[in-house]
Amino acid sequence: MLNKSKQKSDKGSLNRMIIIFALLITVLIIVALAVWQRSSESGFSPDQTRIYGIHLDEFEGRTESIAGLYSPTVDGFDFTGQPVGIDDDERPKIIIFLAHWCSHCQEEAKLLKKYFSIHGVSTAVDGYAVATAIDSNKPNYPPDKWLEREGWPYQIVSDTSDDSIAKAFGVNAFPYWVLVDSEGKVVSRVKGSLTENEIAQTFTMMSGR
Repeated sequence: MLNKSKQKSDKGSLNRMIIIFALLITVLIIVALAVWQRSSESGFSPDQTRIYGIHLDEFEGRTESIAGLYSPTVDGFDFTGQPVGIDDDERPKIIIFLAHWCSHCQEEAKLLKKYFSIHGVSTAVDGYAVATAIDSNKPNYPPDKWLEREGWPYQIVSDTSDDSIAKAFGVNAFPYWVLVDSEGKVVSRVKGSLTENEIAQTFTMMSGR
């Protein structure tokens, strides 16, 4: 009788150990998954961006028209780590390079917001705001939140830590506009701010309105 009671007791202890062990394994798996997810998110870097094609040289003056020169293409990312491509996909493009701390860029963003509120957002042209020269110690950081506050309706692209996208397009001033036609060729580049009328003319021309 004593042996039977001991056997039952031992069996109960073994079952409890199995349950505890199974719970422990479950907790460890959950923790491991959480750590992996956090490391994956924190491991994202815009420096994984890839740029293809011939880089554009810097130019003197305010505007430059380029006949027949193809735009670089970009496999980049937004600020959440989602892929954003500036591709040769047979669609016209307006690409504007902005520095979040630049007062001229801040004024340009307000003019763009005013333009979109009056004229709406054209689906006939693709727009890209490339946030470059990013500095966490300067105003309007992070730049994607700033652009969202200003109502930018198109894609936002994060430049790399060494501004490789800006360099590929020959950027040497802010703001900096690049207009690309449906064949992937650069129509023109503009250094500095556009006026309200110039912004309207640019979107009208590129969207074929």
